[in-house]
Amino acid sequence: MKNILFVLNIYPGKGGIESVTSTLVEYLCRYFRIYTLSLSEIPEVTKPNGIEQSFVFPGEEPDKNIAFFNELVARLNIGVIINQGMFLHISDIIFNAERNRKVPVISCLHGMPMYEKNIFWNMPAVKAASRSVKRKWRIKMMLNRCKEYNNLLDTFKKGHQRISAESARTVLLCDEYVSSYNKYYDIVNKGYVIAVSNPLPQKYESVKPLKWDERKDEILFVGRVCEEKRVDLLLNLWSRVKNKNGWKLVIVGDGESLDELKELVSRHKIENVDFRGYTETPETYYKDAKFLVLTSKFEGLGMCLIEAMRYGVVPVAFNVSDGVKSVIEESGGMLVKMDDNRKFVKILKAITKGEIGDERMSDMAYAKSMRYSINTIGPRWVKIINEVVED
Repeated sequence: MKNILFVLNIYPGKGGIESVTSTLVEYLCRYFRIYTLSLSEIPEVTKPNGIEQSFVFPGEEPDKNIAFFNELVARLNIGVIINQGMFLHISDIIFNAERNRKVPVISCLHGMPMYEKNIFWNMPAVKAASRSVKRKWRIKMMLNRCKEYNNLLDTFKKGHQRISAESARTVLLCDEYVSSYNKYYDIVNKGYVIAVSNPLPQKYESVKPLKWDERKDEILFVGRVCEEKRVDLLLNLWSRVKNKNGWKLVIVGDGESLDELKELVSRHKIENVDFRGYTETPETYYKDAKFLVLTSKFEGLGMCLIEAMRYGVVPVAFNVSDGVKSVIEESGGMLVKMDDNRKFVKILKAITKGEIGDERMSDMAYAKSMRYSINTIGPRWVKIINEVVED
């Protein structure tokens, strides 16, 4: 039985990468011995069954972390390393000069290609800059003369080129990402860049959705409550629906923006909003709701969309990426042009009036979610792992 080492930024944790890792662990432990290694962990988050042992890097010193990693790979007789997230600082550890090159690495990008373009505008110094300075940066970007921006992009391009060159496989979230990834990052070994969607956890396999009329008049948001998810925008859009006809917007999740958003709802007297906090069992809410909304600035795939669809919940989202588009197409859901706020509000109003939403849309959402079954995705992972070992 081969030994597999997942290497992550945080594990266990509350984010999408951590959740997907747990789903894969629970499936792959039937065929392999699974170990995990991370820079940090959230101890109160439950680890899945199937992990032989979890490790945390000794600290922040790169040399010590590299030595720890190399020793661990040798001691545990690791057969395959899975680089979860393709973070540059972790990849520098994995692909260190002294590593055992006979151990193949599968690198997985869990976000959208070119995500770093968004990183620039969220850097502290950039966020703190005046409007006039930001305006100058945008003009320079159009002329390809913004040195700070170009340096950041160049760092990521070189990082992805190296990761792809040294990985036995580079795994992206959907077919639509493959060509754009290869082109943007000037990837040489294009044949080893493949797409495998994130799977639904095993617990979703036996789900049978409620009938449409048995559900509550609820619109869900599920995820981290932070700036990137733009829950403040969602609340603004919801506030424009004057006659809500008993419908509720239910916010499920926790994060740095939670207190601020609660205060915003109170200050502007936005009606019919419920904050439910973080949960390890979002299905508690999926099973009763009718719609799920997503207003993110960027999103790789959107696991909350797929999880909700498994319960027949109809998705509504901005067309923020090819990943989100790939999920919502043919799902009965609605894809709104990025930042077309008027259209989004129009849909929310139609929902609350009963003009949108029925059994047919729910059935389509459920049917589309079947493509992401762990019993479909899991065997692909087993095949990929065996292939890189044989190579």
